[in-house]
Amino acid sequence: EAMASTGRSPALPSLPSAAPAHDDLVTLQKIAAGTALHGGEALFAALVSRLAELLGVGYALLTERVSASSLRALAYQTPDGLQPPAAWDVAGLPCAEVAQGGLCHHPTGLQGRFPRVRSAVGRDVDSYLGAALTAPDGAHLGHLCVMDSGPLPADPRKLALFHIFAARAAAELAQRSLIRTIGENEERLRDLFDEAPIAYVHEGLDSRFIRANRAALRILGVRPDE
Repeated sequence: EAMASTGRSPALPSLPSAAPAHDDLVTLQKIAAGTALHGGEALFAALVSRLAELLGVGYALLTERVSASSLRALAYQTPDGLQPPAAWDVAGLPCAEVAQGGLCHHPTGLQGRFPRVRSAVGRDVDSYLGAALTAPDGAHLGHLCVMDSGPLPADPRKLALFHIFAARAAAELAQRSLIRTIGENEERLRDLFDEAPIAYVHEGLDSRFIRANRAALRILGVRPDE
């Protein structure tokens, strides 16, 4: 009841130990299938698909932060299957609460609190569980959430499973962000090298030219292919 009134859950509990060993093995196999791929788009699709299956919900959504007020879907599982990429303005959606950090859980009565959910999803949904995905430095990268047409009680096992998938998604988004930043820095350095007014030449250990900037090419009287 406290969670329903505040929209936020307490710290995630540990997995219960009373579940049958066979069920635990099957669950672990499904987690591995949804989180152990190499990465990228294939991982995102597998992750939301397995998450929806394990939690028994109709919707699972992994997004990337575009701005303070909008998110872009990287993978979106619905009862009709995986959906094409889309972007949302978070105003009036529970995603806006998630963007503030932490875990946001509405076990039931979702549309009463967020009427806009009906138009965003296209169907009636009653429950929501979402978490902000952050980089090691605390930067907000996106979010992971699940929704369902029925209630989604605060089951300790389901919350723990959701936490596993959220951690994997956060790690992948952090790597994606780092690669993008490195690429942007490399492009910036290339521009500085090529446009510098001073001649620069990059030589190998055998004294062969590997690359020269425009000033060096002009002074040496050679073309890039030479």
